[in-house]
Amino acid sequence: MQNRKITKVEVSDLFWKDLAGLRKTPNYWAIRKGIAEMIQAVSRGDPGGDKAFIGDKKGWAGILHKHLPGKIILFTMYPEESTIRLCALKKHDFYGFRNERKSRVEDAIRKVRGAAERPAKRSPEWASLKWQDPGQIAGNPELAELSRDGLDALYQSILEEQDTFEILARRLERENMSMRLQESFTQSWMDALIEAQGAIEGELVARARRRAPQLEAAAFADWGRGPG
Repeated sequence: MQNRKITKVEVSDLFWKDLAGLRKTPNYWAIRKGIAEMIQAVSRGDPGGDKAFIGDKKGWAGILHKHLPGKIILFTMYPEESTIRLCALKKHDFYGFRNERKSRVEDAIRKVRGAAERPAKRSPEWASLKWQDPGQIAGNPELAELSRDGLDALYQSILEEQDTFEILARRLERENMSMRLQESFTQSWMDALIEAQGAIEGELVARARRRAPQLEAAAFADWGRGPG
């Protein structure tokens, strides 16, 4: 395992569903960072920290797990020498502890294997990306994970702000800034709006091209970087 060099990442529908359930939790970006660091490690050929289970080795054969912040367990598999699959994100009670009934473990194994066997899904298709200032959009890893409708809505919100500056006006009203600082802040806001527009347009162009269901390992370099 330590000699593998991963170049492709497959993501299951169950993983994306589990990640969606964690999106509003305090540990969300820490969890993403932990996964990003693991992907970067295995892409270098280093150990990623995902390990085999001790109990029921036959049932868990080929399924590994890694502990992440918030007491979350990441389940992984390696379907090919250069590919890792992210299968699920669960709490400990998903598969039970040592003294709990065997049926829970068997059910967990069945669900993880089912996630591994279904077609990979490139994106969770988030419905929206919340932002408080336009500087939180360009470089945000969730930008590439938006649905097409979500991307269109975000683009429209940026164009509207460029026309009205309503959000900027509310921000300046809340802050007690000198005129000099307001001018500097306004210019930075306008620059960030232009950058955000360019980032969204770039993503729209990328969507027009046919894309493989797998992700490049390199795409995870900034996967844990929060907005801003």
